[in-house]
Amino acid sequence: MNMSERFSVVCLRASLLMVGLRRSAALGVALLAAAPTAGAAKAPATSAIARSESSDTVAALKRLRANFQNSATPATPSHVRLVKTAKSRDTVTVSVVLDGPTPGIDIYSWAFDLALSGVPVEYVAGSAVAGNALVPGPGQGISAQAVQVGNRVIVGVSKLSGGSGSVLTTSQVTIVSLKFRVLAKGKTLVSFAGPPAPAPNSSPAGPAALDSNGGVIDAIIFDAAVGVIVGKKVS
Repeated sequence: MNMSERFSVVCLRASLLMVGLRRSAALGVALLAAAPTAGAAKAPATSAIARSESSDTVAALKRLRANFQNSATPATPSHVRLVKTAKSRDTVTVSVVLDGPTPGIDIYSWAFDLALSGVPVEYVAGSAVAGNALVPGPGQGISAQAVQVGNRVIVGVSKLSGGSGSVLTTSQVTIVSLKFRVLAKGKTLVSFAGPPAPAPNSSPAGPAALDSNGGVIDAIIFDAAVGVIVGKKVS
């Protein structure tokens, strides 16, 4: 599976999730409209309870504060790591960085998952931003796509329109930045992973950097240690 196909999978999964949400909302409206009139007298009390529970949930989330702990892995050339970029209340921005230099390596695209394990957190949809790891040449563009499916965030970053890849000559560049929101107090481990069950001749079995011919670049290694998203409550 090349990066274009992987982006299609990301977009398709995102579309299916949105369709599911719209269907659920439509079903809720339909059930509300079909409710018997006799139950109308009970609606104010039920509504008041719902509003109270909703207010309690919002208040609890407002008391959460997010942070990110980098792994203890030191910067090493041709190594990919997770680092904290910023934090704001219940969200934290995590960047996927590549340490350099990487002389002679033709980097065209990236394909990996971020596996989440621990208390629930959510990827903030639409927050994926491509960094400076891929520099577009004449006629090229850069695309960054991400979507959360269960406890995985599927990420794809690539050049577009063919041509050559990029070579890292500096000490560090950013592949992509993503924002996460904490939903509960506690810790969530974040690690690099490949597709849960890759089919034969499909996408790479693990996280991968790919060259302009679609081949996996074995010289680029992804951090085996985990980063940690931390959710704390403040009074």
